[in-house]
Parts: sequence; C-alpha cells; structure tokens
Amino acid sequence: MPPLLTDKYPDLESKLIPLIIEGIKIPYLTTINHTSIVTPREYPNVTANSQIEIQCLKSNKDSWDQKLKSLVEIFKAKGIPMEFGAQKYISVINHSDPEYCSFRINVSLIDLDRLLESESTLYQQSGNRNALYENWNQKGIDGFLPHKIIKAINNTIFDKEGYPVAYLVKPSNAFCLAFDADGDASTANAFHDFYLLFEDLCKKHNIKLLPNATKYATSRTVSNSSIVKYEFNILPADMENLLLSECPNYAAYRGAASINRLAAPESADIKDGVICLFPAMLLDDEVYVPRNAGCNMSEIISVQLANYIKKYVLSDADVPKEDFFGHHNSKLTGDFLKIDANDIFSTLEKCMNIDELHRQQADGTRPLAKADTPLIQTCELTNNEDAIRIYQRYAAVTHTELEQLKSCEIHILDFLVQLREVVNHKIPFLSERNVASPSSYTHQSLENEKTAILKIDELTAAIKHLSNKIKV
Repeated sequence: MPPLLTDKYPDLESKLIPLIIEGIKIPYLTTINHTSIVTPREYPNVTANSQIEIQCLKSNKDSWDQKLKSLVEIFKAKGIPMEFGAQKYISVINHSDPEYCSFRINVSLIDLDRLLESESTLYQQSGNRNALYENWNQKGIDGFLPHKIIKAINNTIFDKEGYPVAYLVKPSNAFCLAFDADGDASTANAFHDFYLLFEDLCKKHNIKLLPNATKYATSRTVSNSSIVKYEFNILPADMENLLLSECPNYAAYRGAASINRLAAPESADIKDGVICLFPAMLLDDEVYVPRNAGCNMSEIISVQLANYIKKYVLSDADVPKEDFFGHHNSKLTGDFLKIDANDIFSTLEKCMNIDELHRQQADGTRPLAKADTPLIQTCELTNNEDAIRIYQRYAAVTHTELEQLKSCEIHILDFLVQLREVVNHKIPFLSERNVASPSSYTHQSLENEKTAILKIDELTAAIKHLSNKIKV
C-alpha cells in the first residue's frame, strides 16, 4: 500500500511535512554564550521541541484547522494515543500578539515520527527513525526518565504509598514500571517514550529476550483502573546495564534505587573488614582510572560506614531504611559520625596520597598516577561478591565492564584512623577562629568536630572489640 499521507492526504504531505522536516533541522532556540536566542522564523513554521507546534498567522488559522482535522482522523484510525494529560489531539494556543496563533500536536514525538516514517514519502526520504524525539533529546533518552525510574524503585524499596512503582515480575524476573495514567503526566509520558524506544535500545546493546518472551516490552492497563503497567522482558542485570549506558543521571543518582537492590533489597552494602573504595581500570603499574562518578566517590564510602555503624554500634536500634543512603553522604553516617562528604573525600585523598581527586570527572574516566599507597589493596573481583554487589549499586560503570576491573580496598580500621586525622586537623583551625571572632556558627562547628572524634573512636572500639571476640 502507498503511504497514507502521500496517497490520501496530499495537502498534509505538501504543506505540513516540509515544515516538520525544517523544524527538525532548525531548533527554535539556539544558545550563544549561555543565552537563549529565539531564531527568527517565517510563518507558517514548526518548532520541534518537547512537542510539535505549528505556528501560523491568525488569518490562516481556519485553513490550518482544516488540515489538522485530517491529521486527527489519521491518529484515530491508527490508534495512536494522546500524550498523558492531554484532552485533545490538537491544542490551539493563542499568543499575546493577536496576529499569530499555534497548534500543538499532543502525541508522543516517537509515535508521530514513526507514523510519518511509514505514511509520508517526503519524511521517509529525509529523516531517520526517532528523528523528532532525538532532536529534542540529543543525549538519548529523555533526561527526566532516570529520575522517574529511581523514584519508582525508591517507592517500592521504602514501602511508600502511591505511584510510580517498580518491581520484578515473578517468575520471569522481567522489570516492570507501573504508574497512574491520571497522575503525573511527565512520569507517564517519560515511561511511555521509554516503552516505545525499548526494542531499539535492546538491539543497540545486543540484549537478549528472557526465555519464553516474544516481545521486548508489553503494555497493559489494570482492569477498572487508570493503572498502566509496562513489562520489559530482559534480565534485571541487562536492564541496569542499559540504563547505565544510556542515562548518566541514573549512574549518578541511583544509589539507594538500583535495580540490583530491587532484586535483593535486604542485602547490606558491606564487605566486612574493609571499605571498598572504587573499581579501577589499571592502565599500567603507575596509572589507573577510578571508574566512578565524582559524586559517588563519597557516597559509596558513606553508605558502607552506615552499615558498619548499624552492625557494630546500633545493632539493637531500629534505623529507618532511608537513613542508610544519601547523595554524597549517608544520612546515618552524617548524623552519627558528624562528618560530611568533604571529610570523606579528604580521607579518601589521604588514603590515596593524592590531592587532586576532587577533580575526578563525573563519568569516572580520568587517569590518575598511582602514589605510594601501602594502605590500599588492589583486589581481584572474581569471587569478590560483596565488592561486586556494592559497585553494581553505586559505581558509574556497567556490570559488563565491572568484570574487567579491579577493586581498590582499605581495611576499615585503617580508614577510620585516616578519617580521625582529617577531622582532628580541623579542630585547631576552628579553635583559633572561634577565639579571634566568636560566633554561634563557629562554636557549633567546633563542637561537631569534637563530637566526631568521639564517635569515630566509639565505632573503632566497637569494631575492635567484636573482632577480638570473634577471634577468641
């Protein structure tokens, strides 16, 4: 069959499709010296941003209204859904300038792109699959998606009410995202776009289907409700690899909400006796690359410290699950030890005998010269299950790459010695400052550092005591 627009709707083919193609080529907003500049456009025109918007002179409104009624007929005939939250396929937007008006097309950019790709000869000859979507999301997946997935996993792990939620379907282990179609439209649309892109992404990364699955993703609406469920029929580890590869924000912010944790929510982030600092790529005897995002360098350590605090000091206390986590620094670690991410970073630099770790790139690709670091051991990851689990949950590296890396580790007591020195070093400076210019802020900071010393000593003593009991 000939393409539908070409054959039955030549007015749309000749008038709308060239504008859309031009809208993809010329972004409505350009940036010069971090300042957004509106690119001058002739009328009519199309802006291809988060949605397709057709702008025309008010005098031509009726003409465009008739053309777009035909487009709505096509949407209905093809079963293309409106974007979540939309009431009509086409919205009319009146401008403050009475000479102009706009028509907004309220369908997914991916749905629209694929419709045009199959039904317009002009579009087939000029575009590529997902061209509209990729024009708006030049870094790949919708930038909001990882945060929405993280929220869904958090809601499940921490038993929070409401949607979205994420879970593994039993017995297949497919990853499922569920949301309320009548709820947050941005979440619903981000999940819908991911669902539409999913097969292409799996093929891009050579990801196989689960046994007995026939489709990479399926969708269903729970009967008599507005709850929509998308099931993604690949292994949980493959899903995490895909998100780590495609979504930098997932790699940086997933700490408490990795798919690995969703699969084993009760397993703690601890390798008893040591702190797993980061996975590393060894380039030669003198150079290595810490494969971790800058913000995760302190977070991964703080979460392990939180598990040591719970195990050795607060074993009988009821600590909320959320308190073990926190971007840059665990809440439990900060509250109990009175230290922050800067203290942890300074301790890590001290352990590594290096003073430039704070410049580590966000994607964990900056080579560092190895200093004389007798406290740090470089360990194999083969049969190192605790370290692997910790890195799978925090490091900015796919599970596949992790298999090729080493683990840089330090004994927990050696780390606490270095942490104590970092905190202790701050006390004389704060004391002098408090004498020279007394203030409640400086006084409180000084008291926090003194308390931190006591708490580090308390944790150290508890670990030594229990370790000695085990030996005996």
